[in-house]
Amino acid sequence: MNPPDERVLRSKYAWSLIPAEPRPKRDAELRVLDYNEIYANYDERTVREQASRCIQCPDALCAQACPLSNRIPEWLALAAEGRFAEASRVSRSTSNMPEI
Repeated sequence: MNPPDERVLRSKYAWSLIPAEPRPKRDAELRVLDYNEIYANYDERTVREQASRCIQCPDALCAQACPLSNRIPEWLALAAEGRFAEASRVSRSTSNMPEI
């Protein structure tokens, strides 16, 4: 499958045009050998695509409901643009455990 073009990634309808893609699980045979995460990482293209699915709500319920007050729409917008270092700084600005 070809990656979506920039117009699709920047569209406010990207959430409906780009299918959600769950993170792939690592094989159990590898997981028993280490204490690493169960899920494998996305590649850069997939991260940008999935981050672009955020619809950037004016009053984002995900941020309001987050018990750690993570700035979710902000770091997703940066990740969608491929600005990963900045996205990481925003993500960690409210918590040292933003993935929770």
